[in-house]
Amino acid sequence: MNRDKKTAQSILIALTISSITWVMFLFIQRWFRLPSTSYPQYCVDLAWSFLHGRLDLMNAPLNGFDLSPYRGRVYAYWPPLTSICLIPLVKWHGPDKFPLRLFAMAVGAINTGLTYLLIDRLDYVFKKSMSVVWRVAFALFLGWGTSNLVFSLVAGQWYVGQLTTLTFVLLALWAGLERDPQKRYRSALLSSVFYSLSVLGRSHLLLSFPIWLYLALSDENFCLNFGDVKTKKIELLRNRGVFLTGGSLLLPVLTVVGLLLAYNAARFDRLFEFGLTYQNMGWFLWDDFKKYGLFHPYYILKNIYFTVLRSPFVSYIDLSAPTMGFSFFIQCPLFVFAISSFFYGIYRQFAFWVWASVLLVCVPIFLSIGTGCGQFGARYLNDIAPFLVLLMFLRNKWVLSARVVVAGVFGIAFNLYGTLCLLKIIPFK
Repeated sequence: MNRDKKTAQSILIALTISSITWVMFLFIQRWFRLPSTSYPQYCVDLAWSFLHGRLDLMNAPLNGFDLSPYRGRVYAYWPPLTSICLIPLVKWHGPDKFPLRLFAMAVGAINTGLTYLLIDRLDYVFKKSMSVVWRVAFALFLGWGTSNLVFSLVAGQWYVGQLTTLTFVLLALWAGLERDPQKRYRSALLSSVFYSLSVLGRSHLLLSFPIWLYLALSDENFCLNFGDVKTKKIELLRNRGVFLTGGSLLLPVLTVVGLLLAYNAARFDRLFEFGLTYQNMGWFLWDDFKKYGLFHPYYILKNIYFTVLRSPFVSYIDLSAPTMGFSFFIQCPLFVFAISSFFYGIYRQFAFWVWASVLLVCVPIFLSIGTGCGQFGARYLNDIAPFLVLLMFLRNKWVLSARVVVAGVFGIAFNLYGTLCLLKIIPFK
């Protein structure tokens, strides 16, 4: 089967997976009688404001929770990707009683299908020769056994924002992993566009630039080769392909960063002010904010505890709310296999650049005043989940072993339990 036919077949399988996931989400929603709406729906309100040529939230109260009042107007401090995506739907439906939960479920279903496409491409470029059944199972384990399930069914402002961002990260990785030399420049440009759009959803993903730079400049064997050094002259200067690929990466990124800074300046009169300084944050953060501000090394140990080390069901011991979070690797045990990329595989250069991106993205997460409270597991670390999928495929062999199946099934059951907890259908202890 030639490559184009294989890609078409993979897209068809991905669409089937997305459809099955949508039906499952719809069944859960109907079974538990969840409304199609979900609040708060600030992203919907912001889309409505965009349609009226405004950057503030129309009719929002100055003391609205998690909003940023400034000079008599109320703004959203998070980047506007989700609201931009919602513009045509909000124009068609209107902002009142907008079915935000259904939108989140649709995006979550799409993400599950995109996960299959990513796995299929990883299988091809790393020559794993996994069966279709295994690729489908792995996609379902990741689509249903991670925060993607929780975000899709709980919905709400914060979860939908991460869902839509995940969509563009998955698309960017799928495009960036294309190794066909004839498609190199087009793939690098497409990957960069999707990566840049993800920055419009989660601005700290800009720090993941090492992996995108590596994917754009590495050859079909994932090797960085800038030419030979001859008579102390670097052949890089003669390599037109490097400049074309690098340009296709940088242009969309610089464009989006420029637009984001202009968006900040138009709202808060400062390029680097997203609105966090004026945020109506939870009362339990006030004391720390007054002492240390929004980002400070003081928060590192606390954030590592709540997002990496903490076990679930220990609230009676550490006297902290269960929604403060617990270990990302307990919530999604499949990602434990990513850690072994330090020790397995021949693509050590690839692993280095992925780990560099993961660690850079984690820097603002661990320095932040909040842990993502109001969550199941560690929702902020969901931003690095697609990169951990890359690392899992650096193992020398992948087989549908018992421990992989157990980890995947546990992830699905545990995240469904967490979803019901956040929806207050069952108690969260």
